[in-house]
Amino acid sequence: PGRMFITENYICFNSSIMGLNKNIKIKIKEIIDIVLNKYLMKTWIEISTTEKINNSGKLSFTSFNNAELVLKKILKIKKHLDKRLGKLNNKG
Repeated sequence: PGRMFITENYICFNSSIMGLNKNIKIKIKEIIDIVLNKYLMKTWIEISTTEKINNSGKLSFTSFNNAELVLKKILKIKKHLDKRLGKLNNKG
């Protein structure tokens, strides 16, 4: 199992399975698509980025207690960040 941490600018993921550690850091401003998928009893969030993180720019995160809540939180932060970055870019 892993843990996801969401900040104002990043989504960080850390897992340790059988001694193998995996750390992922995604810049929220680099997210181009985020989707909640459901199949049978599984729910997962798939994130596509402009940055090639795992040779494809697409990551899937599974085993959430409440994937819908996590998705809403990420989308809210992304919307706020996009607005903020838009204002900064328009100040020229």
